[in-house]
Amino acid sequence: QGERTHKTFFPKNEIIYNFYTGEMVNNKKERYIDIPCPLDSLLIFARGGFITPLLVQNDTSTYIENLRFNPVELIIALDDNYESQGKLFIDDGENVERLYYKMDFVSLYDDKNKNIEIIFKKVYESFTIPEKWFPYIERVNIYGIGNAPSRVTYFRGGDDEKEIPKEKIKYDTNKKVLVIELQSEQILKSKNNTIRFILEGIIKE
Repeated sequence: QGERTHKTFFPKNEIIYNFYTGEMVNNKKERYIDIPCPLDSLLIFARGGFITPLLVQNDTSTYIENLRFNPVELIIALDDNYESQGKLFIDDGENVERLYYKMDFVSLYDDKNKNIEIIFKKVYESFTIPEKWFPYIERVNIYGIGNAPSRVTYFRGGDDEKEIPKEKIKYDTNKKVLVIELQSEQILKSKNNTIRFILEGIIKE
């Protein structure tokens, strides 16, 4: 009673981030840490090497039929190789045959060119997903990145390279968190199977 911290165990060889802020909590050490745990938030962490898609709550509705249309936000928690992976499933919400649409997310580091490549790829589709359900990624949050990129571009299917405006890219030097705002880019509104982001000028620490 009255406690506002939690003694939390972290295993060795794991990079752990604060899920909400992106600050690194533990860097591959085995130890216990007293973590602030206020009553108005859950104690959640992001494990380095994994990508978590979140539905953005932009209205008060909790019906799945409406939540499907909400945009997606990605939490990309980098491991010590600046890489990570994750998946997104969208089922049809009606049939018992487990019909679903699946996307893979992968971030890879190119040490030679000092680039991070983020790949969004459709890998399975057991039903034709309606256009209005197609995942619309509103924001990409990258945790554990050592510096801001000099340029961010993306390729959508066979389209030409497009550059994300610099005003949509924000980097927090203290937290080492990069946020890319994509509200008006409509990057995943079309059904191209693969979309690639290139973050240039990334120097791995």
